[in-house]
Amino acid sequence: MENHRGSERPRIAVAKLKHTVDWETMDSTDVKLVILFAVKDADSGAGHIRVLAKISMLLVMMTLSKNYLMLIHKRNYTV
Repeated sequence: MENHRGSERPRIAVAKLKHTVDWETMDSTDVKLVILFAVKDADSGAGHIRVLAKISMLLVMMTLSKNYLMLIHKRNYTV
């Protein structure tokens, strides 16, 4: 049997599901996106939290950018 000791460097895998999955979520909605974090055993307590924080910030920035561009388009402004 192989002994898996975690990843040498933090890794992430993201999958967009073809069909939603019923899963216990904070907002009671089905899951459409699955995220896998692979971190060193030594970092298992905090490594995934750092990665999750970075992803969260990127998603916020992407959402704000998308909303800004939609507002500009809706108002017919030019940048």
